[in-house]
Amino acid sequence: MSTSKVTNKSALNFVLEHYDVPTDVAEKLKGMVAAIERKSAAPKKPTAAQEANEGIKATIVAFLAENFDRGFTVTEIGKSVDELGGYSNQKLSALLRQLRMEGKVENYTEKRKTYFKIVG
Repeated sequence: MSTSKVTNKSALNFVLEHYDVPTDVAEKLKGMVAAIERKSAAPKKPTAAQEANEGIKATIVAFLAENFDRGFTVTEIGKSVDELGGYSNQKLSALLRQLRMEGKVENYTEKRKTYFKIVG
């Protein structure tokens, strides 16, 4: 095997490819591989934290959409919206980065400060 991480699926496939096992054992191992593939292909349900973050991101987008005429720093966003006051700048920055990657928010730098505004 290679030096990469050995997963259950790769270990089972290695055994099937390199060892002569009885037919019933091989069938069982193939079934286990199929179960692993089904599990990994299943859609993942978002965690409670991810769902909460989506709500925070929606609040940020709503604020920026209402104030589309100018950009805001992370600190200004946190102080301007009551619901966001309890979150750290680090958390808000991470969520703004996600929004930027989703194409909902854009940023620009002016006098060494980064400002965020709604795309459009």
